[in-house]
Amino acid sequence: MQLSFLRSLPSLGIILSIIAAFLLFISIASYLFFIDISSKINNIAIQNIKDNTELEAEELSISLSNKIESITTNLEILRNSPSIILQLDVASNIINAAQYSTGDLTNAYVWTNKNGEIIWSSKFLNKTAYEKFKGQNISERDQFRIVKSTLKPYFATVIDAITNIPTVFISYPILVDSMSINNSATSYLQSSGDIQEQQQQQQSQINKTFSGVVFAGINSSSIINYLNSKITPNNQSSINLIDKDGLILFSSNTEFNNIVLDSKEYIEIMKKYLDEQNQRIISTAMKKVFKEETGSVEIINKSGSSSTIAYTPVYLNGQIVFYVTLSTQHNFATEVEDLIRQQQNFTMGSLFAIGIIAFLISIIMGL
Repeated sequence: MQLSFLRSLPSLGIILSIIAAFLLFISIASYLFFIDISSKINNIAIQNIKDNTELEAEELSISLSNKIESITTNLEILRNSPSIILQLDVASNIINAAQYSTGDLTNAYVWTNKNGEIIWSSKFLNKTAYEKFKGQNISERDQFRIVKSTLKPYFATVIDAITNIPTVFISYPILVDSMSINNSATSYLQSSGDIQEQQQQQQSQINKTFSGVVFAGINSSSIINYLNSKITPNNQSSINLIDKDGLILFSSNTEFNNIVLDSKEYIEIMKKYLDEQNQRIISTAMKKVFKEETGSVEIINKSGSSSTIAYTPVYLNGQIVFYVTLSTQHNFATEVEDLIRQQQNFTMGSLFAIGIIAFLISIIMGL
């Protein structure tokens, strides 16, 4: 039997060589196949993340824009309201109703007279706020001062409110003339049945005059809460909100809060998380968004995590008021890649096991 085995060695060697060559070919082909498939699936996953992030950023921009427009619509209604023009106490009802309609974003609606003294605020439903702020003069604050000087609506960047809370203000002037007063009095008093007496109390005015301001205050935290409520629950994205002057109102990384883009402090913080190449990518993206462009970029931080950052401006009446960026990490793409790598390792292990079994079978057959 031993002699027979020795005689078979040449043919056995050939068989083993063929098997080894075949398994080597299959292994290389399988490895290249899985590498190619892994790359394609990973690219598809990243593209899907990119498309979804861009779409969601645009939807957030539109949603916030529409919400702010509803606030400006309320302010337009308030300043043309007969009870506001006639400075009647019942005006408090429509001011409170305006706050109720946009309470998920606005902190308060406020009405002042021409001297900047607060007549009513939706906050006055709270007795403490009423006693503290009723009649307070805000004539030196931008939400009143600029509107009085320009007689035009004003969208303020974040400033401290009288409550010392960073707030965005949207202000509208109350402009009256003899025609608006008479029309307002007639419209209102037709329901009260006392037209003649009240008309005699109105003074005729020839030109429009400044009679006060109505404005809405929006806490920056309320904007973030509103935007977060609009993000798909399964989407692990983080929002950054930037005002029209480049001030970061909110960032998922709190180190960037209240930092101006491209400032020295901003650059120093960026160096902690991104290398020079990825810093340039972010800088280019921000220049594009300030040119009213939308889009997205992919970055990799120093820890090796990759993300897609989508950017888009928020408009109000054709003017930019905010910029929104949405950042989504490539967790899903990484998970897909890991699964493919596991499948690849399993296949390679199976081929290796088959090769060992084939070798053992050849040895047994030769005995």
